[in-house]
Amino acid sequence: MSSAVLLDFDGTITMRDSSELVLRRFADERWLIYDDMMDRGEIGLEDCMRLQFALVHERPESIIAYLENNVEARVGLSHFLDIVGKGGGDISIVSAGLDFFIEHFMKTNFGEFELKKTTGKAVWNDGAIRFTFPSIKNLDALDFKQDAVLEARKSHDRVLYIGDGSSDYNAARASDHIYAVKGSKLAAMCSKESLPHSSFSAFSELEDDVRKYLF
Repeated sequence: MSSAVLLDFDGTITMRDSSELVLRRFADERWLIYDDMMDRGEIGLEDCMRLQFALVHERPESIIAYLENNVEARVGLSHFLDIVGKGGGDISIVSAGLDFFIEHFMKTNFGEFELKKTTGKAVWNDGAIRFTFPSIKNLDALDFKQDAVLEARKSHDRVLYIGDGSSDYNAARASDHIYAVKGSKLAAMCSKESLPHSSFSAFSELEDDVRKYLF
């Protein structure tokens, strides 16, 4: 029995949402309108990110410098990754966040782990950040995060999803088990829809439960 573990980045791997920090610091307040539109289902995840970050006119290196002083990893991540890896779990990051910061953060703090990453691609173009996203392979997928879950299903017996935001909901409900950050939007949405899930604050809280899905 093989298991895939898909991890959101912003607000899950990290304690604070780096994308939201960037928008609060460098964009005007229109980004909040797009956030609300996504929560209401009026626009999808990909369109939301494109619209929001078109408002950011700051170069990637400046963004990284700002985030380095404001973002830290959630407690227990390193040991959790080690347990899953040694237990035969296939771990990957699935994120709509800033890929250049994700690469920087993971290399700086967790360089010993080589995790696969499914993310959007953010580039500096025409004085703003422009996003492109992975092509969707499954026609019934609502966004690229859910598509990543459906792809993982093709080669694994179980798919576990760990996240915190409304952008994780479609992916989470397509998985076999959901781990939602305690007090997060994802946890609230799962509770509202009576969707079974486990909540956590530190990765150490997941270790015993995840072990039952490993070899």
